[in-house]
Amino acid sequence: MTIWALIDPRPGTGNQALAVAEAWGKNFIKKPLQYNKLADVPNALLWVVQGLFKRRCLNLDNHSTLDGPGPDWIIASGRKAAFTALYLKKFRYPQARIVQIMDPKWRQREFDVLAVPSHDDCTYQGFNLLRTDGNPHRVTAANLAAAKTEFAEILAHLPKRRIALLLGGPVKDGGLDEDLAVDLLRATSKAAMAWQAGVMISTSRRTPDAVVGKLPYVMAAPNVVHHWRHGGKNPYLGYLAYADVIVVSADSTAMISEALATGKPCFIFAPHGMVSGKQLRFIESLFRNKLADPFDGQIHFEQPANTLANPASAIVEALHNRFGA
Repeated sequence: MTIWALIDPRPGTGNQALAVAEAWGKNFIKKPLQYNKLADVPNALLWVVQGLFKRRCLNLDNHSTLDGPGPDWIIASGRKAAFTALYLKKFRYPQARIVQIMDPKWRQREFDVLAVPSHDDCTYQGFNLLRTDGNPHRVTAANLAAAKTEFAEILAHLPKRRIALLLGGPVKDGGLDEDLAVDLLRATSKAAMAWQAGVMISTSRRTPDAVVGKLPYVMAAPNVVHHWRHGGKNPYLGYLAYADVIVVSADSTAMISEALATGKPCFIFAPHGMVSGKQLRFIESLFRNKLADPFDGQIHFEQPANTLANPASAIVEALHNRFGA
């Protein structure tokens, strides 16, 4: 069986397809996608034009990544990868089946499995729909153990107690802007100083650049910082592995899902009005089910924690049950 995992260049999206491929436990081929400007065109409109240019997938620059032995299964995540997956099935490999993660709100019935988080707006109710709790991710016990070994040296100087601080950024309806990020940094620093803890800070693709510049002035507690835009080896999993508690901004359902997979106390920074829609529904369900607590500037290292199961496992189970795959 040949499995292709289409890897979106945005880590938060691409890692979801990779997580399902890894959880499946079978050999798979990573197919990194490089989108062109046409990828921003709505899928429905681009699909009409695609019918005139069958030989090339119109939303990609790197067409050669789609060469090779035809896949039996394609795993895709996000709206843009959904277009590529259906192109492959319709014009090149009609035998392929598709696992689509996240609702592309377009041709939903044509995917063999459509995995959509329960907090997302999804009016589609087809036979192939699978609702999940949170986003698929790669935070597993094995990956955390490996990261703990890999990043032990760069974190050795921190105090014994450690807080992982995961910063998101602005989203369509709000999110973590510069002012809120500074508030979060100051509150975390104050809590860490009170508990004699160190802080491991991870920025993301959406974190405003100005926030990084202000870190030395607002973070008084001992800390280490990974600047996502600076590149280099990403210690994100190492931060999760060494954290005693995790503080995460409410705008990223992906980072919240990853934090809750560690089995460590998770505090979500979600001041009134910061998020709405699907993000708000997600975090409210977590608070209601006592899977996480709001971050109000207080850290409770003894706080009991519950683990949110990785949706990647639920997707793989559906593949076993429905297709014997």
